[in-house]
Amino acid sequence: MERLNQITQYLRNYYPQLKIDEEALSKAVQKNSFSPSDLAVNILSITGAIFSVFSFLGFLFLLNIYDSPSTLFFLGAIFITSSIAISYQVQKLFLDTVSISLFCAGLVMVGSGLGLQDATLNSILLIILGISSIPLAIKQTKTLTFFSFMILNACVLGLILTNKAYSLIPIYITIIASLLSYFCYYEGRMLTSNSLSRRLYSVIRIGLICSLVLSLVLITHAPQFNMTIPFIWCTSLVLIVLNLIFAHRILLRHEITNRKKQWMFFVGFSILLFPTIYAPYISGAILLILLNYSIYYKTGLLIGGLCLCYSLVHYYYDLELSLLYKSGLLCLSGSLLLLYYALLSRKIKRNEKI
Repeated sequence: MERLNQITQYLRNYYPQLKIDEEALSKAVQKNSFSPSDLAVNILSITGAIFSVFSFLGFLFLLNIYDSPSTLFFLGAIFITSSIAISYQVQKLFLDTVSISLFCAGLVMVGSGLGLQDATLNSILLIILGISSIPLAIKQTKTLTFFSFMILNACVLGLILTNKAYSLIPIYITIIASLLSYFCYYEGRMLTSNSLSRRLYSVIRIGLICSLVLSLVLITHAPQFNMTIPFIWCTSLVLIVLNLIFAHRILLRHEITNRKKQWMFFVGFSILLFPTIYAPYISGAILLILLNYSIYYKTGLLIGGLCLCYSLVHYYYDLELSLLYKSGLLCLSGSLLLLYYALLSRKIKRNEKI
C-alpha cells in the first residue's frame, strides 16, 4: 500500500488533470496482491494438505484399495474434479485447504493407478503435468493455482532427470529466468492487460521465483548426484546479461546517468561475476535480488537473499583452491559488494535530501 500511495502521489504531481479512484484502486491491489503473510498462509495450507493426504492415503491402503487400478482411477477423477469445483465456487481458507488436499490425493491415486497398469514413468509424469495445467486455464484460488504451477514445474524437471537429459537443464533455467525477467520488466503492462494476465501475475511470479530457486539448488548439488551438465556456462552468460540489464534499470531509477560511472559499475560487476561462469547459481541468485528490488517485492527479495547466501557458501566451499586464494577471492568480492552498497546508499540519501 505504501508503494501505491507513492505512485498516486507522483501521478497527482505530474498529471494533475488525471482523476484517480483511490478506493477502487486500493481494493483491486488488495484483491490481486500476494503478500508475505499470504505466502506464509499458503505454505501452511499446502503443508497441512500434504499431511492430511498422507493420512488419508494410508487409510485407503489399509482398505486394500490400491489393489484395484480402476478404483484408483475412479476415486482420483472424483477427487480432482471435486477439488477444482470447490476452488472454483468458494474462496475460503478452510475449503481452499480441502481443495488442495483433494487435488493432491487425486494426483497420487491417478499416478498409482497408472503404475499398477505398468505405465512408464514418463507417461505418468506427462499425465500429471497435463492434469496440473487445468487449474491454470480456469478461474481458481491463488493457492491451488500456485500448487498446480509448482507440480507442473516439478514434472518438467522430473522428465529431464528421468531421461538423464541433463543438457536440457541450462535451457530450462534460461527459460525460467527469461520469463521471470519479462514479468518483472513489464510488470505494468501485465497488470493492465487482459484479466487472465492480471489474475495470474502475482501467482506465476512467485511460482517462477520458487521454480528458479529449485533449479538453482539442483545444479548446485549436481556433482553430488553425478550429473554432468554441458554448456552450463551458456546459462551463466544469459544470467549475467539479464543482471546487467536490470542493474542498468536500477541505476537509472536512482538517477545515476553519468556514462563513465555506469561503465565503471558494469565493468566491476562483470569482473565480480566472471569467476562464477561455471556456477550460474551465483548469478541466478543475484538476478533474483535485482529483479525483486526493481519491482519492490520484499518476499522475493528475501528469497533471493537467502538463495545468494546459500550459493556463496556452497561456491567457496567447493573451490579447489588453497585457503589463501579462497580468502583473496572472498576479500575481493566482499570489497566490491561493499563499494556498490556505499555508492548506492550515498546516492539514495542524496535523493532523499533533495
